[in-house]
Amino acid sequence: MSQRLWKSWGQEYAPFFRLRTRDVSPQAQKYLSGLLQAERRNVQRMAEVVVDTDAQALQHFLADSSWDARAVMDQVARDVDSLLGGDQDSCLVLDETCFPKKGNDNDIAETHTADGLQWRNV
Repeated sequence: MSQRLWKSWGQEYAPFFRLRTRDVSPQAQKYLSGLLQAERRNVQRMAEVVVDTDAQALQHFLADSSWDARAVMDQVARDVDSLLGGDQDSCLVLDETCFPKKGNDNDIAETHTADGLQWRNV
């Protein structure tokens, strides 16, 4: 992950990873970097693509660190809400049904593809 992206993310999110006795924001950075880089999202594959980390360190960050996941998710929700306009009726729907199908059968909904993204008009 680029340092510039981490600096902008870190200013807003790093405080969630500063605990009473230690700061686990470096581990959070490595974990996020692994999520963005690894083709498969498991700690072994992520450790292969992230410099200066290993699977055990990532697993420890997830399982044993006492950062507040709910607080992080709430902040992500606020950030996404503001990007979507912040209206009461705005929403983001992630629907796995537009992932490419295997086989030749056509669906009722037409799948569209652009710039690696897919969506369906139903």
